[in-house]
Amino acid sequence: MKEVGKFNTIDGFLTESTYLFYCDIQTCTVQNQKIFSRLNSEDCERFVRFKKPLRKYQFGIARCLVKQVLFEYFHIPLEHQYTLTDYCEWQVVDTNKKFYISISHSKNIVVVAISLQKQPIGVDIEFQKERNFLELINSLGSENERVLFQKNPDKKRMFYQLWTAKEAYIKAFQMTLSELTKVDLSALSNNEDDQEWQIQEYTLEENSYFMCLLAHKGISVTLQKVILN
Repeated sequence: MKEVGKFNTIDGFLTESTYLFYCDIQTCTVQNQKIFSRLNSEDCERFVRFKKPLRKYQFGIARCLVKQVLFEYFHIPLEHQYTLTDYCEWQVVDTNKKFYISISHSKNIVVVAISLQKQPIGVDIEFQKERNFLELINSLGSENERVLFQKNPDKKRMFYQLWTAKEAYIKAFQMTLSELTKVDLSALSNNEDDQEWQIQEYTLEENSYFMCLLAHKGISVTLQKVILN
């Protein structure tokens, strides 16, 4: 790898097992009433409890995005009932169909990763705003990650590489946010054949957002934008 701290990435294509979709809520015309009608009872209760309109809409649109994708690509009716276990297993009620998902949202972008195979998969997206990157990496990063950060001249990009990769990792392995500091992903910067995992990274919407997907090595993914209405 020529660039210090650059994660192992691949230019992928859509496979039979893994899909990655996102939408910009600024282009969505789905009203809250319609969103509410597509949620299961548990998610309906959560939906009404959100105080902040943006957070409520992000939550609802994420579920609608999953349903839209399942409808368009897997012919599952939009009105289907579902259970969502541990935020990663989407079961279509009264069928044996299960999908393994990961959801992330930041500001105006909602993204969903969907796998047909039972496997750890995690996605995280962050709006690239200015922060105290050094302070955050010192408090959240491992020693090896701090070294990567210090060596990379593009501190902002390196921070969001590490941050989204770590968030994707803890989602994939059902860890808590408090365990973020225990995750060391510096090894993923090495392009070694024996690595089990890979990080695929993306920038969206004129580089305003940085996103990472963590999945088994060898899985190829294409990113597609969806307009919900």
